[in-house]
Amino acid sequence: MKLMIKDNKQEFDYAGAMEILNLIKEKPNAVIGLATGNTPKGMYDILGDLCKEKQVDFSRVTTLNLDEYLGIESSNSGSCKSYLNKRLYTKVNLKQENIHHLNSNPEDYEKECCRYNNLINDLGGIDLLILGIGHNGHLGFNEPNTPFDSMVHICNLTDKTRTANIWSFGSKDKVPKKGVSMGIKNIMNSKRLMLLANGDSKSQIIYKALKGKVTEEVPASVLQLHNDVVVVLDREAGKILLGI
Repeated sequence: MKLMIKDNKQEFDYAGAMEILNLIKEKPNAVIGLATGNTPKGMYDILGDLCKEKQVDFSRVTTLNLDEYLGIESSNSGSCKSYLNKRLYTKVNLKQENIHHLNSNPEDYEKECCRYNNLINDLGGIDLLILGIGHNGHLGFNEPNTPFDSMVHICNLTDKTRTANIWSFGSKDKVPKKGVSMGIKNIMNSKRLMLLANGDSKSQIIYKALKGKVTEEVPASVLQLHNDVVVVLDREAGKILLGI
């Protein structure tokens, strides 16, 4: 596990962007899994700037989103697809046919899960999967006690997760109660993982996930078992690890 603890938000965002830039330079047709949320916003902004400056080329890159809310239209401003469209897709030179999403309103939920599992396999797997971490240790929408052998699946979102995502929808009653997510096994099958966390509120769960017992009660603890993980933190998120 490679651990990077940065002094401020700007350095934190830049470090994440450089990991992606370096991967694309090494493998121009890389398959990258994308997380959403507050944490990677600045990183995506930097990637947009780098693409504008022609320092990175996304033209052969393929992307998949990690998770999505269910029961809403993809055009809903709170959807993961809308987030990525605003933050990344309109800022870089990705080809439309290389952008893949989980369907937020499929006719058949189980068929959608199978479709996405098959898509990941057909693409040859994920070269780099970007992850955030919830205050309860969730990865994607994999809440505590999600089996480690889970593949793409339907998830019931906890009250805490819904509360944490009010910013996307404006009020809690508008936050969906279900989502669909790559499972823990999909995550662990990715060739490389990058976990991003910033802020004091993430310091305890980061310590628990990286130094505690590997258990399904803390989904992110499974990252200890992966052989190629990059963890990017700011000093606030890493302060317990640092013993501050």
